[in-house]
Amino acid sequence: NDRLVLKAVLNVDVDNRSNQAALSSLAGDVILQYKLNKKGNITLEAFSKSDIDVLLEENTTKNGVGISLQKALYLRNKSNN
Repeated sequence: NDRLVLKAVLNVDVDNRSNQAALSSLAGDVILQYKLNKKGNITLEAFSKSDIDVLLEENTTKNGVGISLQKALYLRNKSNN
């Protein structure tokens, strides 16, 4: 029924010299999205996103869950006649 969507991205730092440092510099993003209704405009998302902090020279990970509603917005142009 195409309600479940999985998005994944893997980033690898190829500049690191040691194998141990290379393993710790693996970073990836995962987004799991489930459409709660048939139209697909109400979704539940769970995510894990990683980012490399240049100043601290370390990987940080953000995790979360959210519900979203998409609705089209149509604006009318009012003319002064």
